[in-house]
Amino acid sequence: MKNYRAYILILTLPLFIVTCKKDVLFKPVDYPGFIITAINEINAEGITVTAEITSLGNDSIIDYGFVWSTSEEPDLNDFRKSLTHPPKMGTFKEKISNCIDWGVIYYIRPYIQSTRYLVYGVKESFVGMGSIPFQIIDFSPKSGKIGSEVTITCSNLNQNAEVYFGNIKAEKKSSNSENIVATVPYLSGDNHISVQQNGVKLVFPLPFQVIFPWSKILIPEECPSLLYPAAFSLEGKGYILSGYSTNTQSYSNEVWEFNPSDNSWTRKSDFPGQGPKREQELIRIAFRSRSGGFRVPRWVGVIEQAKEWSVPPWQITG
Repeated sequence: MKNYRAYILILTLPLFIVTCKKDVLFKPVDYPGFIITAINEINAEGITVTAEITSLGNDSIIDYGFVWSTSEEPDLNDFRKSLTHPPKMGTFKEKISNCIDWGVIYYIRPYIQSTRYLVYGVKESFVGMGSIPFQIIDFSPKSGKIGSEVTITCSNLNQNAEVYFGNIKAEKKSSNSENIVATVPYLSGDNHISVQQNGVKLVFPLPFQVIFPWSKILIPEECPSLLYPAAFSLEGKGYILSGYSTNTQSYSNEVWEFNPSDNSWTRKSDFPGQGPKREQELIRIAFRSRSGGFRVPRWVGVIEQAKEWSVPPWQITG
């Protein structure tokens, strides 16, 4: 993104008046200008604003529109409508049809932003008579990874609407009156997407599915660095054990339990297997049944000894 210095100006005059000797010269300014000339057609569907762009300045215009709020100095963090048609000098009318409640006093002002300046015009006020409710229409794609982008399609949307996946607020990449592009936050499983605007929160009935929610988990320093350890899960917890320790240059008997509820590791009772066949013993005990199917037989409690196992009965304890 191009770096630039932003200047915020409150304009009351579109031109500088420069005095040179006894002559009065009118010099065009290098920043843009935007004013509201009238607010009319106030009804239950919103308001219509008549506005005029008085100057385009000397830089490229990257955004312009209107901001409004119950506070007397609305800015880009308040309700906002960004206009999509290319800016040009002159007067035009614009309909604002969301985030206006009946009987509430609002303050509104235009803004126009160039590569160097952010300029606010003079504020006006009006008493709202209501506006059109927004709706969630669809979202795409229906599944994705953490950090991927999802487009939520709505009607009568405000640029400052918020997006949630479940109860987690998502980062917005872009928005307009019809679409919001949001980034999938850190979560897993199926989560309903909701959009909140002007105190109203709508939830889409079809959930978004998070796929491959992998993340890097820190292993405690006291846990040995292992090559080819055995690993399995049981009753919502994960276990790693045995393997060749690169710290001691020998096979390890240590067993570590991982609890995903608080990302904690706990050392458990050592695995009793001995010798170079311990990996085969672990595979037989932890994963493979006689029929060849994979399972975890009786890890909670004592594991019964089979004839071909050299490991005595053992249970995982603290």
